[in-house]
Amino acid sequence: LGRSCNPVFGSIGLRYLNGSILARYAEKFGFNQHLGLEAPLPSSSAFIPDNNDFELSRTVAGFGEIRISPVHAASLVSGVANGGLLPRPQLVERITTIDGALLEKPHPEMLQRIIEPATAQSLLEMMRHTTTIGTSRREFMRGDRPTLGNIEVAAKTGTLSGTDPIGLNNWFIAAAPISNPEIALA
Repeated sequence: LGRSCNPVFGSIGLRYLNGSILARYAEKFGFNQHLGLEAPLPSSSAFIPDNNDFELSRTVAGFGEIRISPVHAASLVSGVANGGLLPRPQLVERITTIDGALLEKPHPEMLQRIIEPATAQSLLEMMRHTTTIGTSRREFMRGDRPTLGNIEVAAKTGTLSGTDPIGLNNWFIAAAPISNPEIALA
């Protein structure tokens, strides 16, 4: 996972998944539905092939007919960081007066469970390898020393070419600190 080895993802997907299982998880993870953001946000979409091993393996590795917004990606990593509960995305954390007095603080709302808490913790630990030995090691390590000191970061990178936007697109999602996540981003 940390080194983003797509052929391995495709192989594992063919061994343990099929189209209906992957489609069920796509729905659990909020694809093909509105996430309830208070501003216009196109739904992320996932077309999951049923009976074509090659296309299924490509989809599992991230090369299929999958579209995701950065807001949805941040919500997904937040869901992993929240012990497997997918949050409804929010644009406003709090509203204060000019003097800093709190006027309103929206309460976080969880949409649904996407994975079990133990699975979420295991996934965060696997995603830690992205920043320690994987595709983002140079940005997060100086020799053997973490750039952010004691703050451990769980992350996943992705590089795809597409049409919306056109060209090569580099992705980075993360949650930190791993022991008690306070921030998630895409």
